[in-house]
Amino acid sequence: MDNDALYLDRIVDATELLIENIPKLDNSKSHADRADFFLKLAIAYFIQNDKPKAQSYILEAINIISENSDEIFISLVNIWQQIIFDAISFEDRLSKMNGNQKRIFEIVLWYSSLIYHEIPREYAEALSCVIQGSLIFCSKKMMCNPIEKKNFPLDFDTDKELFFFTVSGKKLYYAGNDIKYILHNFEFTNQIEQQPYSPHLYFTEEFCVRTGDVFCDIGAGEANIALSVVDKCSEVYVFEGDEKWMDALTATFMPFKSKSTIIRKKVSDISSDDFINLDDYFDDRRVDFLKIDVEGYELNVLHGAKNVIKNNPQLRMCICTYHKGCDAYKIKDFLDGYGFKIEFSDGFMLFNEDPDFYIGSAPEYPYFRYGLIRAWREEII
Repeated sequence: MDNDALYLDRIVDATELLIENIPKLDNSKSHADRADFFLKLAIAYFIQNDKPKAQSYILEAINIISENSDEIFISLVNIWQQIIFDAISFEDRLSKMNGNQKRIFEIVLWYSSLIYHEIPREYAEALSCVIQGSLIFCSKKMMCNPIEKKNFPLDFDTDKELFFFTVSGKKLYYAGNDIKYILHNFEFTNQIEQQPYSPHLYFTEEFCVRTGDVFCDIGAGEANIALSVVDKCSEVYVFEGDEKWMDALTATFMPFKSKSTIIRKKVSDISSDDFINLDDYFDDRRVDFLKIDVEGYELNVLHGAKNVIKNNPQLRMCICTYHKGCDAYKIKDFLDGYGFKIEFSDGFMLFNEDPDFYIGSAPEYPYFRYGLIRAWREEII
């Protein structure tokens, strides 16, 4: 079965359950509940290609919310009104969607199938960001505080045969020669991800790298984060296991070779030819700050750094939590055991590469995930 057919089967199954199990409307329900009831029925009948019923129920929902001021619910009804009154069938609409559009459609359908007042308010706000077009970063504060993107020209170093950007007077080199990818990657990781209130924002005004810190960039990629703090630090350790980045990393940190070290291994809870754990690497040496972004293996890194964590009472950490559905809570539990204070970044992220992301595969996994945890403490408990 191809992906579209599997996707359609999941939607149809969910729709049939919705129609079978949705409670009958009664006069005791609030206006929001009544509108929500009709919205669900409209969606369900649209998916079954019974457009007359779908249109009648969406009109009922519109009539009920005409005096309702809840912008999120109004946005939901409006987007479904546009879909249902379009001449196109559900199957035709599905065939014309790209991958991102399908995910948006699926997310909206999933939350539309829930009883409205049972959706946590923070998820409802994230959903409103999805409706407004932000697929990956769902942060209301981020959307309300846009920043003007700066223009960083892409240059080519003929001696090193590498492309680079100049950021704050420092050259950030990139691997490969795919200019379109390099431009997109730079804009995404250096501007969108790190803008104020982003769910992927590592540092804040209060939580940041301090002068003289020993900083570790674990899962560095092009190491834009390490480069951004290298001036402040006494030492910087760049851990990256993907060989494609090695020439670029060497070029980027050449001006800082007296206080930077590039480690060509993946970080985990073991040490081998390809892997290193932080306890083995650092032994009893000081570490002040860990930034960890290792595509879902963040807990492995932490389990291989128990001595580093115990022996450095002033340790601060930024740890990505969105790669796996339950990692935010597992990592929080781990940090609680070592006496850390924590905060989650603003808003939520949608991580499309997790196979458990799709409806029907693992419904206990949340669609909206915290982007990262910031952790700190003043002393060992």
